[in-house]
Amino acid sequence: MRIGLSLINFNPGGMGGVEVYFKMLLEHLQRVDRVNEYVLLCDERSAGHFPLDAENFRECVIRWRHPRPLRWIRSLMRHLCGIDLLNFRIDALGLDLVHHPFSALSPKKGATPVVVTVHDTQYEYFPEFFGPAECQRRRQGVVGAISAAHAVITISEFTKRCLVEHYGVPPEKVTVALMGCDRSFRRVEEESVLLALSRKYRLERPFMYFPAASWPHKNHAGLLRAIRLLIDRHRFEGELVLSGVARNGQGEIDRLIVELGLEGRVRMLGYLEREELPVLYSLARMLVFPSLFEGFGIPLLEAMGCGCPIACSNATSLPEVAGDAALMFDPDSTEEMAKAIWSVWSDEEVRSSLLAAAQRRKGAFDLDAFAKATAAVYATACV
Repeated sequence: MRIGLSLINFNPGGMGGVEVYFKMLLEHLQRVDRVNEYVLLCDERSAGHFPLDAENFRECVIRWRHPRPLRWIRSLMRHLCGIDLLNFRIDALGLDLVHHPFSALSPKKGATPVVVTVHDTQYEYFPEFFGPAECQRRRQGVVGAISAAHAVITISEFTKRCLVEHYGVPPEKVTVALMGCDRSFRRVEEESVLLALSRKYRLERPFMYFPAASWPHKNHAGLLRAIRLLIDRHRFEGELVLSGVARNGQGEIDRLIVELGLEGRVRMLGYLEREELPVLYSLARMLVFPSLFEGFGIPLLEAMGCGCPIACSNATSLPEVAGDAALMFDPDSTEEMAKAIWSVWSDEEVRSSLLAAAQRRKGAFDLDAFAKATAAVYATACV
C-alpha cells in the first residue's frame, strides 16, 4: 500500500498532545512497517519538521500558502463550490489511503480513501470553554471526518464511547490504538544532570509537577485552591511547578495566585524542550494531574516511566490510563484533591505502593503495538 499521512495545516510546536501523538506514531511506524510506502503530506509550515529514517518513508511538500493568490483562490473555491484544490494534487499521487491524525480532515475528502484519528470531544462536555461558534466548528469537523472516513481511530476506550454515544458511530468502525510512552522517559539518576536543571530553573524546594498548557479544562484553578488548603491545614512547605504554553486560562491562574497568596509557592516555567521533561519528572516529588477532561493523558505514562508518583483526576480517560498506579480524586472537590495530594506527598507507604503499581502498569502501553494497531487499520480500510 501507499499511505499518505496528512500534515496539511499542522502547526509545529502549537498542538500539544496531538503533536506528541503523531511524533510517536511516525517514529514507531518506521520501526514496525518496512513494507508499505508512506508519504508525509506537508505544506510549507510543516515541511522538514519530523525526521524520516526509513527508506519507505518520504516527504511530499504541497505548497499552497505562498504565493498568496493561490491561498485566496483555494479559499474562494472551498467556500463557493465546496471544492478544495489541494485534493486534486493529493489524488494525483496515487495513494491507497490518507490518514488524517488530528481529529478533522485537512484538506477535506477527495477521491482517495481516508482514515481519521479523533482525539476527544471535549466541546460536547464543556461547551463553556469554547463558545457556540467554536463548538459548532469543532463538531462539524469531527462529524464530517467520521462520515467521510473508511475507519476511525481513537486513543482511548473513553473517546470511542463518546463517538458511539454522541454521534451514533457504529462501534465496529472505531479502533482503539492505545498510545505508549517514549523510551526516553526513564528515571534520571545522574547527579550532574539533575543539578544542572535544578540550577537552571532555581528549583530549591521539594516540588510537585503539573505539565499542561493553561487551558481552562486543565483545572489549574482547582489545583491552586488545593495548594492553599494544604498550606493552611498541613503547613505544606513545597512548591508547585507548572510547565506548558500560556493559553486562555492564564489570566485566571495569575489572578488566583495573588488572590490566594501563593506568590513564591508557584513556579511557571513555560514551554520546555522535550528532553528536559524526564529530568523534571525525576526531580519532582510527585506528579499532580487535576484535569477535568482528557482524551488520553500522556503525562501519566511519562511519570510512570520516570518513577514519579501520581495523584490525578478520576475524570474521563484518566482512570483507563492510570489504573492502580495513581491515587485519584474528584477534580471538582478541593477537599478530595488536597487529601490525595497530601497522601502522595507525605506517606511513604502510599508512594511505594504507587511506584510498584506503575512498574506493572506501564508495560500495558507499548508504542510498537500502538503503531502496529494503526497499520492494521490501514490494511482493513483499503479492502
